[in-house]
Amino acid sequence: MEMDDRLDQRTLARLWELENSEQMDRRVELTGQRFLSLFLEKLDGRSYIFRHSAEEQNETVSVGEDSEFWMYDTADAAELEFRRMVANARRAGTLIETDDTDDLGDPFTDGPLTNEVGAENLRNT
Repeated sequence: MEMDDRLDQRTLARLWELENSEQMDRRVELTGQRFLSLFLEKLDGRSYIFRHSAEEQNETVSVGEDSEFWMYDTADAAELEFRRMVANARRAGTLIETDDTDDLGDPFTDGPLTNEVGAENLRNT
């Protein structure tokens, strides 16, 4: 049990290092100044989801506090679970900000992406 705690502490410290150097692959903000970050194959070839609060970044943290992480053997498994967690947060109303760009539309037309050819789609080209 003590060895598991030390391993968890080391993993948590390494995830904080990655978080603080902004090496996450995805990150969303949740209510209560909490964040959910995805790290794909960053530590020993494994992928992680890391949930923490902004207040913890300046404090000494332990696994037993507000920070928690989940480890995955494959990037696909971690991405799938991250998307599920984000969808659950969205449904629960706890998702504040996401790094998704799917709904932003086309930056050249200031509107949604479309396959239709028309005068409105030709401006700024």
